[in-house]
Amino acid sequence: METSVQTLVHSELSEPAPRVIRSDGALYLVLLLGAVGCIALSRWLSDRFGLLRIWFQIGLYAGLLGTGYAIYRLRLVGYRYLLTDRELRIDQVVGKKIKPLLTVPLDNLIGEGPGEEGASDGRTYTGRRRDAFCVRYRTDAGVRRLYLSCSETLRSLISEHIHA
Repeated sequence: METSVQTLVHSELSEPAPRVIRSDGALYLVLLLGAVGCIALSRWLSDRFGLLRIWFQIGLYAGLLGTGYAIYRLRLVGYRYLLTDRELRIDQVVGKKIKPLLTVPLDNLIGEGPGEEGASDGRTYTGRRRDAFCVRYRTDAGVRRLYLSCSETLRSLISEHIHA
């Protein structure tokens, strides 16, 4: 039985840039204070308007959950790009957990450049999509787009392979 060995050409990790709150500890403290603030605000609104506290809590906790999800997607999720001599692999990284998302054989890469507005094949980039590098590739279902937040080194390696 013959085993296939791939050579790693380039590897990089793309993480979101810290914005207002730079420390993870401070972020968790702000979220905790937000939860306590929701409880206090719902109590005050209930006393002020004489309605059941549950109605205010539902709305406030829904807002807190939405904020937590946005922070998760925009602050805590990163992507690892692995380029070998045969494929481009993309993994989602959250903390120490790594989840494989996509593997594209290099022979299926057909183009690069700006993507189309309003169309996306899944989130594999950090930051704004207009700043991401777009790669087009073939699948059985047709041509798909992939957006990457990668360095100039990885961009040039992918471009070299596409134009080779």
